[in-house]
Amino acid sequence: HAAVVRETLQAARRVARVAIVTLAMRPWVDNSSEWFLPGGDVKDLLEELEIPVYYAREHVTKAQRLAANQEEGVDVYTV
Repeated sequence: HAAVVRETLQAARRVARVAIVTLAMRPWVDNSSEWFLPGGDVKDLLEELEIPVYYAREHVTKAQRLAANQEEGVDVYTV
């Protein structure tokens, strides 16, 4: 699977800017890639291909969290 991930990211990067956006908490991408793609060197690959990882929770301000909590049925940490 690691080879497929590598090939997919390389192909995507050849034609576009690529980023990974996750609702998980840091360092989920690094940890999960080590657990599920051992030997895949995903962290190094992302650096090599200049693919940033955005942890969405880090980009939500306290004011935005509070405002979301006021809305019925809204959970800022659920997609």
